[in-house]
Amino acid sequence: MENREKLEYGDLAEVSVSYLYKSDLKSRPKITNPYDAFQVAWRVIDKDLIGIQEQFLAIYLNISNKVIGTRCHFCGGISSVTVDIKILLVTAIKLMASSIIVAHNHPSGVLKPSDQDLRLTGKLKEALKLLDIELFDHLIISPEGNFISIIN
Repeated sequence: MENREKLEYGDLAEVSVSYLYKSDLKSRPKITNPYDAFQVAWRVIDKDLIGIQEQFLAIYLNISNKVIGTRCHFCGGISSVTVDIKILLVTAIKLMASSIIVAHNHPSGVLKPSDQDLRLTGKLKEALKLLDIELFDHLIISPEGNFISIIN
Protein backbone atom coordinates (compact mmCIF):
# COMPACT_ATOMS: atom_id res chain seq x y z
CA MET A 1 0.00 0.00 0.00
CA GLU A 2 1.30 3.42 -1.01
CA ASN A 3 2.14 5.92 1.73
CA ARG A 4 0.14 9.12 1.08
CA GLU A 5 0.42 12.45 2.79
CA LYS A 6 -2.49 13.37 4.97
CA LEU A 7 -4.71 16.00 3.33
CA GLU A 8 -5.25 19.03 5.52
CA TYR A 9 -8.61 20.83 5.32
CA GLY A 10 -6.75 24.11 4.93
CA ASP A 11 -5.43 22.82 1.59
CA LEU A 12 -8.90 22.67 0.06
CA ALA A 13 -10.38 25.47 -2.04
CA GLU A 14 -12.85 27.73 -0.32
CA VAL A 15 -15.98 28.64 -2.24
CA SER A 16 -17.42 32.12 -1.92
CA VAL A 17 -20.34 33.95 -3.49
CA SER A 18 -20.04 37.68 -4.04
CA TYR A 19 -22.03 40.45 -5.66
CA LEU A 20 -20.69 43.73 -6.97
CA TYR A 21 -23.59 45.95 -7.98
CA LYS A 22 -22.77 49.27 -9.59
CA SER A 23 -26.25 50.73 -9.17
CA ASP A 24 -29.27 50.43 -6.94
CA LEU A 25 -32.27 48.33 -7.90
CA LYS A 26 -34.42 51.34 -8.81
CA SER A 27 -32.04 52.48 -11.54
CA ARG A 28 -31.65 49.11 -13.27
CA PRO A 29 -33.54 48.59 -16.52
CA LYS A 30 -36.70 46.48 -16.56
CA ILE A 31 -37.12 44.15 -19.54
CA THR A 32 -40.68 43.79 -20.81
CA ASN A 33 -40.16 42.94 -24.48
CA PRO A 34 -37.47 41.99 -27.02
CA TYR A 35 -36.68 45.63 -27.82
CA ASP A 36 -35.87 46.34 -24.15
CA ALA A 37 -33.60 43.27 -24.16
CA PHE A 38 -31.91 44.47 -27.36
CA GLN A 39 -31.23 47.89 -25.82
CA VAL A 40 -29.31 46.25 -22.95
CA ALA A 41 -27.52 43.73 -25.21
CA TRP A 42 -26.45 46.51 -27.60
CA ARG A 43 -24.76 48.33 -24.73
CA VAL A 44 -22.88 45.18 -23.67
CA ILE A 45 -21.73 43.76 -27.01
CA ASP A 46 -18.28 44.81 -28.24
CA LYS A 47 -18.95 47.04 -31.29
CA ASP A 48 -15.31 46.70 -32.41
CA LEU A 49 -15.85 42.94 -32.91
CA ILE A 50 -19.51 42.78 -33.88
CA GLY A 51 -18.78 42.55 -37.62
CA ILE A 52 -15.77 40.25 -37.20
CA GLN A 53 -16.50 37.49 -34.71
CA GLU A 54 -19.47 36.04 -32.88
CA GLN A 55 -20.02 37.04 -29.25
CA PHE A 56 -22.46 35.36 -26.88
CA LEU A 57 -23.79 37.26 -23.90
CA ALA A 58 -26.34 36.84 -21.16
CA ILE A 59 -28.58 39.26 -19.32
CA TYR A 60 -29.67 38.03 -15.90
CA LEU A 61 -33.04 39.17 -14.50
CA ASN A 62 -34.69 39.10 -11.09
CA ILE A 63 -38.32 38.10 -10.45
CA SER A 64 -39.48 41.60 -11.53
CA ASN A 65 -37.54 41.36 -14.83
CA LYS A 66 -35.04 43.97 -13.63
CA VAL A 67 -31.49 43.46 -14.81
CA ILE A 68 -29.28 41.94 -12.14
CA GLY A 69 -26.24 41.87 -14.37
CA THR A 70 -24.82 41.16 -17.81
CA ARG A 71 -21.84 39.26 -19.10
CA CYS A 72 -20.31 38.53 -22.48
CA HIS A 73 -19.46 34.90 -21.77
CA PHE A 74 -18.03 33.61 -25.05
CA CYS A 75 -16.29 34.85 -28.20
CA GLY A 76 -16.04 32.66 -31.26
CA GLY A 77 -15.02 32.82 -34.86
CA ILE A 78 -16.46 34.36 -37.98
CA SER A 79 -19.47 32.09 -38.19
CA SER A 80 -19.86 30.31 -34.86
CA VAL A 81 -19.31 30.47 -31.13
CA THR A 82 -19.04 27.61 -28.66
CA VAL A 83 -21.40 28.01 -25.70
CA ASP A 84 -20.84 26.11 -22.45
CA ILE A 85 -24.30 25.93 -20.89
CA LYS A 86 -22.83 25.06 -17.48
CA ILE A 87 -21.23 28.50 -17.28
CA LEU A 88 -24.56 30.20 -18.00
CA LEU A 89 -26.32 28.04 -15.42
CA VAL A 90 -23.78 28.55 -12.65
CA THR A 91 -23.84 32.31 -13.21
CA ALA A 92 -27.66 32.35 -13.11
CA ILE A 93 -27.63 30.39 -9.86
CA LYS A 94 -24.92 32.56 -8.31
CA LEU A 95 -26.94 35.68 -9.14
CA MET A 96 -30.18 34.01 -8.02
CA ALA A 97 -31.70 34.99 -11.37
CA SER A 98 -35.33 34.20 -12.12
CA SER A 99 -34.80 34.41 -15.86
CA ILE A 100 -32.12 35.09 -18.42
CA ILE A 101 -31.90 36.52 -21.89
CA VAL A 102 -29.15 35.37 -24.21
CA ALA A 103 -27.98 37.17 -27.30
CA HIS A 104 -25.35 36.70 -29.94
CA ASN A 105 -24.35 38.47 -33.10
CA HIS A 106 -24.11 37.28 -36.67
CA PRO A 107 -21.13 39.13 -38.18
CA SER A 108 -22.56 38.46 -41.66
CA GLY A 109 -25.59 40.59 -40.80
CA VAL A 110 -27.96 37.74 -41.73
CA LEU A 111 -30.52 37.54 -38.95
CA LYS A 112 -31.99 34.14 -39.82
CA PRO A 113 -31.33 31.69 -36.96
CA SER A 114 -29.24 28.68 -37.91
CA ASP A 115 -30.19 25.13 -36.98
CA GLN A 116 -27.43 25.34 -34.35
CA ASP A 117 -29.00 28.52 -32.91
CA LEU A 118 -32.38 26.80 -32.62
CA ARG A 119 -30.89 23.63 -31.05
CA LEU A 120 -28.97 25.71 -28.50
CA THR A 121 -32.11 27.67 -27.60
CA GLY A 122 -34.04 24.45 -26.96
CA LYS A 123 -31.21 22.87 -24.99
CA LEU A 124 -30.72 25.98 -22.85
CA LYS A 125 -34.47 26.31 -22.24
CA GLU A 126 -34.65 22.71 -20.98
CA ALA A 127 -31.56 23.05 -18.77
CA LEU A 128 -32.87 26.25 -17.18
CA LYS A 129 -36.29 24.71 -16.63
CA LEU A 130 -34.70 22.10 -14.33
CA LEU A 131 -33.53 24.99 -12.14
CA ASP A 132 -36.86 26.83 -12.30
CA ILE A 133 -35.26 29.62 -14.33
CA GLU A 134 -36.95 30.92 -17.47
CA LEU A 135 -35.22 31.59 -20.77
CA PHE A 136 -36.91 34.94 -21.38
CA ASP A 137 -35.48 35.42 -24.88
CA HIS A 138 -32.70 34.67 -27.34
CA LEU A 139 -31.73 37.53 -29.65
CA ILE A 140 -29.62 37.58 -32.78
CA ILE A 141 -28.00 40.94 -33.46
CA SER A 142 -26.52 42.32 -36.68
CA PRO A 143 -23.56 44.71 -36.94
CA GLU A 144 -25.99 47.32 -38.32
CA GLY A 145 -27.97 47.34 -35.06
CA ASN A 146 -30.89 45.22 -36.20
CA PHE A 147 -32.11 42.18 -34.27
CA ILE A 148 -34.59 39.32 -34.17
CA SER A 149 -36.00 37.36 -31.28
CA ILE A 150 -35.94 33.60 -31.61
CA ILE A 151 -38.42 33.04 -28.76
CA ASN A 152 -40.83 36.01 -28.86
